[in-house]
Amino acid sequence: MQEQYVAAGAGLGQMNKPTRESAAVEVMRFADQLSNRAQDLAKRVEEKLGPIAMEDTPKNIGNECKEARIYPLLFSEFRNKLLAIESAFNSIDSTISRTEL
Repeated sequence: MQEQYVAAGAGLGQMNKPTRESAAVEVMRFADQLSNRAQDLAKRVEEKLGPIAMEDTPKNIGNECKEARIYPLLFSEFRNKLLAIESAFNSIDSTISRTEL
């Protein structure tokens, strides 16, 4: 874990005192890294298997209405990262299902 140093309380002997990031910041950073990794993997899978996969069939989206829920900012950002990971998994699953080996 990376520690940050702050100059708060200079003159009181607290200069360059290490401070820890909050757990929320750590978890959000990890979710961001995981989301980026999942999206990169989905892209690589499509690039490698796309040429030998059957054409993607359009999906019936219909008029599904998911309940819109309002989250506090931190949870909203975290949920968006999870949705991006879910989307990447769906893309990988779709590409693999259409691949004929």
